[in-house]
Amino acid sequence: MTELNFAELSISVADLPVRASSLSDEAQGDVLGGFSWSRRKSAFGRASLRRKLAARKAKRYSSKRRAFAFKAMQQKKQKMKRSKRSSYLAKAAFHGRLASKYKAMARG
Repeated sequence: MTELNFAELSISVADLPVRASSLSDEAQGDVLGGFSWSRRKSAFGRASLRRKLAARKAKRYSSKRRAFAFKAMQQKKQKMKRSKRSSYLAKAAFHGRLASKYKAMARG
C-alpha cells in the first residue's frame, strides 16, 4: 500500500505501482516519484552524446588554432628570410655603387 501525504489531504492507494505502470513513462515518473529506467537511460545517452559532441568540437577548434599558429609562424619565418635576403642584397648593391665611385675617383 502506498500513502500519499499532502498539506491537508492523506490518500492511501493499495495498487499504485500497478496502476502507474499503465501510464506513459513521464506520467509514471510523476506518479511514482522520479523517472523510469528508460527515461534515465535516454537522458544518460543524450548527456554522453552532448559530451562527445563537445569534445569533438573542442578538438576541431584546437587543431584549427594550432594549424593557424603554425601557418602564421611559417609566414613570419618566410618574411624574416625575405627581409634578411633583401637587406643583404641592398647592402651588396650599396657597396657595389661605393666601389664604382672609388674606382671612378681613382681613375681621375
